[in-house]
Amino acid sequence: MAAADSKAEQVPYLTDPTGREHPLTGEQITIGRAVECDIVVTSKRVSREHSRVRRDGWRVMLEDPYVQQAMGLFRSLTLALVGIGAVEPSKLLAASGNVFSPRELQSLRDRGAVGDICLRFFDAMGTPITTPLNDRVIAIELADLKRVDRVVGIAGGRRKTEAILGALRGRLINVVITDRATAERLVREASSAAKPHRATAKARARKSKRGT
Repeated sequence: MAAADSKAEQVPYLTDPTGREHPLTGEQITIGRAVECDIVVTSKRVSREHSRVRRDGWRVMLEDPYVQQAMGLFRSLTLALVGIGAVEPSKLLAASGNVFSPRELQSLRDRGAVGDICLRFFDAMGTPITTPLNDRVIAIELADLKRVDRVVGIAGGRRKTEAILGALRGRLINVVITDRATAERLVREASSAAKPHRATAKARARKSKRGT
């Protein structure tokens, strides 16, 4: 029995969002259907091949003339409507399986990430976070986003408060559309963060007066 279990553990498999396991026992296996095609795995060496395909697929996409044309328009934008994401995914997004792995999310937290726009992550001051995950994203860079005349951020909820504040502090957005409760939290958070700075400025002013 133990030998059988050991052999079974050596068979690679994929798990779909429903939790169903698909053993990769052949050269090709169909694990589901998309709108226009079957979802197929064509290699036994799953981890290595998936890594190669993912990396090469990103490069192929960047070389596509239509993708290049779209990306070439980023620097001529005058208005952008963007969502603001928190590092911690919502329950719905996590259940869909369309998120980064727990290890990748922890790596983002360790680097100080608080949120993202177009999967470009930033810290509490809106400074871009550079990670290997950037090589898996085809989207506008935050530096290019800051050049846009008007960037409207659309987000709300307690979970995204820190991310919205970071986007505002980094001037990644200059208009916010949100709910009333979130707006009130943003004002309180911004005010409390500004108090130490105001106190320091007053202390410096008093010190300067004494010196004169």
